[in-house]
Amino acid sequence: MSYCHECGAAIDGRAKFCQNCGARVIQKSSLKELGSSRPLNSEVSEKTRAAASRTVKNVDTQSRGSAPEEPKPRKSHTKIFRILAAAVLAIALFSFYAIGTTDNVEPTTTPTTTQSSPTTTHPTTQPVVLGVLEGATNYVGVYPEVTNVSYTDSGGRTVSVLAYPWQVQVFFDPETSLGDAKDVIGSSGGVIIGSIPLAGYYLVQVDIGTEAAFISSMLAQPQVIDAIPNLALELEQDGVYISDEYLTTSKPVPINVHGSVAIDNGQHGRDVVGTAAANGGTITDIVNITGLDGRTPGDKWILALNAIAQGNAIFNPGKTTFINISQGAGYRDDARSGDTNGSGELGDWSDWSNLPPDLQQEAINNRIAFMSNVLRGIQSLPYDLYNDLFITMSGGNNNMPLEPVLAALRSNEKWNERLRDTIAIVTCPTGLYNQANQGQPGDPSIVMMSNPQAAYGTSFAAPAANAIIQHLTRSEIIGIMNNTGASFAQVVQAAGMARAGNASGKVVASEVQAMVSAVMTAVVDLEGSWSGSYSASHTEPTDGWVRQSGGTMSWEISASNGIFQGSLYLDGIQVLDVDTGAVMWYSACTGTVSGTFSSGSLQGTIEFSVPNTLSPPRSWPFTATLNGDTIEGGASGGRVSWSFTMTRQ
Repeated sequence: MSYCHECGAAIDGRAKFCQNCGARVIQKSSLKELGSSRPLNSEVSEKTRAAASRTVKNVDTQSRGSAPEEPKPRKSHTKIFRILAAAVLAIALFSFYAIGTTDNVEPTTTPTTTQSSPTTTHPTTQPVVLGVLEGATNYVGVYPEVTNVSYTDSGGRTVSVLAYPWQVQVFFDPETSLGDAKDVIGSSGGVIIGSIPLAGYYLVQVDIGTEAAFISSMLAQPQVIDAIPNLALELEQDGVYISDEYLTTSKPVPINVHGSVAIDNGQHGRDVVGTAAANGGTITDIVNITGLDGRTPGDKWILALNAIAQGNAIFNPGKTTFINISQGAGYRDDARSGDTNGSGELGDWSDWSNLPPDLQQEAINNRIAFMSNVLRGIQSLPYDLYNDLFITMSGGNNNMPLEPVLAALRSNEKWNERLRDTIAIVTCPTGLYNQANQGQPGDPSIVMMSNPQAAYGTSFAAPAANAIIQHLTRSEIIGIMNNTGASFAQVVQAAGMARAGNASGKVVASEVQAMVSAVMTAVVDLEGSWSGSYSASHTEPTDGWVRQSGGTMSWEISASNGIFQGSLYLDGIQVLDVDTGAVMWYSACTGTVSGTFSSGSLQGTIEFSVPNTLSPPRSWPFTATLNGDTIEGGASGGRVSWSFTMTRQ
């Protein structure tokens, strides 16, 4: 006797529909056929969709779009049959979104929803297709206090990074079986506490103080690609902090995500979402991966990346996922640096050049290790998942040079390929925490982008870039890269420049491709000295004085690859009493100017601080046009209104 998978009623063996509820009967042949299909690694999408295609024909079209209900209990209905029936129906339901209608199935309109604000994602209940997460386990135990862990990395460098002691991440060749990996790890004294076996990824517990010896032992094994401490990452700007059960469960599942995703640890959240909206885009899903005092364990990043990429492939096949993350400079210790109260003593973290040499190197080591963790995570993905993924990440603060970081990463051929094709490191040339890469702004992996539409700073340049580029499809982005030889970062840079002249704020592929040459080719129209007049009005909230200014402004700038930066001088600054309007004193100051340019259009920021006032350095955005030897521009809005005209000297 058979039973209905919907209501549990007894069904005659020849019936095609349940007489009680009308559901189509699932044939046993479909169950047998599905039971032999087990997707593996890069074959996930093809095998999964094939299995779904075989079973979707036997499912009533009216039941699509909702999670399958388990049959009502009946004494004669065995438990294994209920589980198999639910599994078949669940895969069939998922396949509706993956493959649409098939032969002998009535056409159905797929419902769509539009999110007005980002929401926290949760695991899908009763997941049938796990893909790369099949057999994965998530460590849900207590993490130790962060400390410095020294070891010799796969490149032969002896480095010290801030990490969780007694925890090591090991990356095996994905073809290595779980049993073989367990044997290799166990032979060196390690115990697996978290894993993604189909990705070759394992989080391992070792005796405290033996991390370096264990890593060296792992790197000597032919099956091991890399081994690194479990880093303490600072993801300082991604999404909204909402407690999410996803990574507190020991059995991870694919996350149903779409569009632009923030991997979140709760810092700067609302500003990041607002930045995306101000730049014409959205953050549609938020995956929270930490509650550990603003720090994110490296294993949680790897797990989230795999869950997001696999979920996108299952629930939104063929769609691109844009992930926004932050590249913090690593967990910092103000007491060790000498800046105990944030007021700028020797070793102030607000400027990398002020740090003692040992902490400068430690900051670079942490950045390299962080990037290595990101790239290893991408490398762990099966190709069909990696192929639909783009990542924009903040370049970091503190004016720390990125050149040594990128040089270390590019020594690995596969990493260099992913740096070029998948990742855009986005930095902001303005604000207190500028990151100009120490004279290397034209690097093909780095995007220099000001963000006058929303919050200033490097942390908000990345979501701005993400918001702009997400209007292009993957095929359009790849097409531009193939047509021009540009990297993904250079395409993002060109998209930012194209948006500056686009009234709708939503760039199209032809506009972006037209801008790529300006990014890739050195342009020196702005190079040199400029001087002219300006007028400005600004009320400073920190001291209540009004700056009513008018006088001379001079620039001394360099320009290449669509980016300009340099020094400026302002005179004619009048500091007025906000109540009486009386002039308190006159002043002059120096500062910086930077931004992007193309086809005669400039978008940038000047930054300066008026001497003898209480205000910190302030950034004023502007747009301008270059016409021959004359630049005219300015900006208005909020507490600032100003304009200027300058000529080439």
